[in-house]
Amino acid sequence: MKLDIELYHDNSFLCYERSIATVALWLKRNFEMMFMDVWDFSILVDDKEKRNVGQLIYPGEWNLEKYIKKYHGIQVNNIKFTSNNSLLETIVSEINGNIPVMVDDDWLVTGIDEEKKEVHLFIIHSSQPVIIPWEEFTRGIKGNGIKEYFTFEITGDESTCVDPDYMFEHTKERVCSLESGKPGYEQVKEFAEIFYVAFDYSTELKDAEDVYETPIVKNILDVSRGRKLFRMTLEYISRIAHTGLFTGVQKRLETAENKWLFIMSLFIKAYHAGNFENATRMKIYRNIKDVVDDEKNIYGFFNKNQP
Repeated sequence: MKLDIELYHDNSFLCYERSIATVALWLKRNFEMMFMDVWDFSILVDDKEKRNVGQLIYPGEWNLEKYIKKYHGIQVNNIKFTSNNSLLETIVSEINGNIPVMVDDDWLVTGIDEEKKEVHLFIIHSSQPVIIPWEEFTRGIKGNGIKEYFTFEITGDESTCVDPDYMFEHTKERVCSLESGKPGYEQVKEFAEIFYVAFDYSTELKDAEDVYETPIVKNILDVSRGRKLFRMTLEYISRIAHTGLFTGVQKRLETAENKWLFIMSLFIKAYHAGNFENATRMKIYRNIKDVVDDEKNIYGFFNKNQP
């Protein structure tokens, strides 16, 4: 049996997020509320002296599984891999129930032919649909060191309307309360100074096999994506609640998103150039300082006394 699933496309999504969005749409649900906590920025202070500059960035706790369940009625079950047989049984059961299975975060299994012993799946990072023999599939699991897979189930109705005022207050409480510590924009400002003094090109970028897997690039990309995906949540609420409450802040989020993306591109450019001149350091420093005002404006919107 094979499910006729269309893979969701958005360049700002990582494989895990893209798989969840694909399954949600297949189940005739939305998914945008799962990103309601992704606007964040903080500096990790524990073991600070043991971290390089890139590792100090903390893009936040995104809680995707919590909110896809709360607002869209879809539960993501994380199952530890124990044996090929148990995985096969799960895939057969789920596919027969008309629901795909995500293996690790890069394979979305959409069908299985028990007679031919073939597996139909999407390789998420390349968007490629493939059909492979079951034995090759299991060898791939072992060869890639895959230790988990994910099933999906509908656990409740989808919220047909989300209160914009609640979203406002939730975000205000999450990032603007005294308990949340120093405001994110202040931490961005602090990070700019730390970067300028402490960033070491030779240890953080120079010899990396994959620049996108370096902490400095990976975390800044997540910061940028967080602004894009949070904006997606606000756009979704605006659409279903017929409100213009978030129109202004959505534009500010887009500006911040693009500025963080540009900062990331400067690190990638330096990596490919094979050097990190003082002019590059100063340019990145100035661009991080520049985004502080955008982050402060977003913070200011949610820190108002009322919507």
